[in-house]
Amino acid sequence: MTFVLALSLHAVIEGLALGVTRDAHAVLILCASIMLRKAIVAFSVGVQLFRTHAHSVRWVIAAIVVLSLTTPLGALAGWALGDALGALPAP
Repeated sequence: MTFVLALSLHAVIEGLALGVTRDAHAVLILCASIMLRKAIVAFSVGVQLFRTHAHSVRWVIAAIVVLSLTTPLGALAGWALGDALGALPAP
């Protein structure tokens, strides 16, 4: 559980970085790197959670869902924060 929370916090910070980035090339690079890392992490965490919590498949699915939603939520928060502070140009 602690490991999933730590990875979720890390993913929120990744999302914040993505959300405040406005250069199109930098956004593409960040998206590609985050997606590649997320795929590897989700697979390995899912396998490990299933091995240690096989009796509670719902908990494993919930943990993976939470882990998968944290980066998009962080990106939305970064975008909103940058927009609220006026640091971002208007679209």
